[in-house]
Amino acid sequence: MKILITNFRLAERTASEVSVRDMAFALQRLGHDVCVFVSKTGQLAEEFETMGIPVIAHPGEAPFKPDLIHGQYNLETIAALLSFPDRPALYLSYGTRQWREHPPTHPRILRYLAFSVSGREWLHETGIPREATQCLPNFVDMERFTSVRRLPEEPAKALFYDRTSGQGRNLDDIRQVCQRCNIQLQLVGDLVGKSPTRPEVMLPEYDLVFASGRSAIEALASGCAVVPVRNGRCGKLVTSANFDAMRDENFSLSESGATQALSVDALVNELENWDWRNLAPVARRIREELSAPAVAAQLVKIYEQVLADDAERRNNARGEFPALTDWLIQLADQHHLVDSGFLAIQHRVSSLKSVREETENRTEELTNLLEMEKAKVRAARRLFKEGNLIHQGLWKRIENEWREIERQHLEGGSQDDRPPPAPGRRVSLDVDSVRDFTPAHERGAGVELPG
Repeated sequence: MKILITNFRLAERTASEVSVRDMAFALQRLGHDVCVFVSKTGQLAEEFETMGIPVIAHPGEAPFKPDLIHGQYNLETIAALLSFPDRPALYLSYGTRQWREHPPTHPRILRYLAFSVSGREWLHETGIPREATQCLPNFVDMERFTSVRRLPEEPAKALFYDRTSGQGRNLDDIRQVCQRCNIQLQLVGDLVGKSPTRPEVMLPEYDLVFASGRSAIEALASGCAVVPVRNGRCGKLVTSANFDAMRDENFSLSESGATQALSVDALVNELENWDWRNLAPVARRIREELSAPAVAAQLVKIYEQVLADDAERRNNARGEFPALTDWLIQLADQHHLVDSGFLAIQHRVSSLKSVREETENRTEELTNLLEMEKAKVRAARRLFKEGNLIHQGLWKRIENEWREIERQHLEGGSQDDRPPPAPGRRVSLDVDSVRDFTPAHERGAGVELPG
């Protein structure tokens, strides 16, 4: 079978790009001819060249006429359909976040696939008939993940592993759980700007991994315990008991059912009751059921069904025009939403710039006022120090004069037999005659100074 796979790019290592690589390799190993059409290429495309799989920038550059188009991302899928007007297609949806992932409608797209039940429901919400949709399990190339760790008695080291864009992630719950359970937490992925190039080497170093989708499957294949996450909210540990429900939701969280988010207290309680014997068997099942060759075999059966349905379909190129018109109108609506959102963001950025400039001006004004106040304080300190020395000198003189008066009183008079001052008359002290010494007193007696 000759298969043309489309994707947005092969420049980084996002979930869809790495999945295209593993899928193409698995299909090639099954004996099929594969070619990949992408709008943007990068380092990841070099791996395809080493495997002998062509990566092209235009559908017309394909080395063969495909039997079937495996579409991913809407613009590239439609471009391939227009390049091969008599070939059927299926469309694999990777998510619901971007306008590029909105499923295109076209008479020759005979199947729409999703990795989860929630993803399949979203396809229905976009107008795709239910009978044209089905679920395909996500997968990993197990030949890359050859190291499988053994779980400890208690988890000590955890990883938040995010291969998606990381938008809207809130890690508060995860941090709280790890702090309360005395588990060391590390972050890897687009959220923190550290995308791993070799997760098969990194993952076996961790006991517990918080992840979803392909990242969760990679961690489970490495023998790690996994807690599915969605926007930072956590689900239950993946065990043999809940494996089927977790797989049906692509090891992520749904709004209801077995994959519903847990509270922090509930997850802490689950980790405190950690039993590696209930977690370890999951790795074996993951490696058997969700390996790239096993899922590729399922995908080939779907290809065969699409080709069989296409044989009964009457080819009518002119009849495709209304469908393309409807899809372009939908795409225009999507662009309108994107443009509106972009304009709103631009307005918000402009407002934030104005606030920042106003804040900077106010900060400069307050800084100048603060410097002025500091100068006043420094001047006051200098005056205080100078005044303090003067006060000390005056106080010393007054203290000496008072001691001389006290001495004269204790001795019964002065050497010059000055008469006592009249009542109400002030005593004029001769400062030059004051002697600086401490009078003798009886032990325990003290001199009471004024003030």
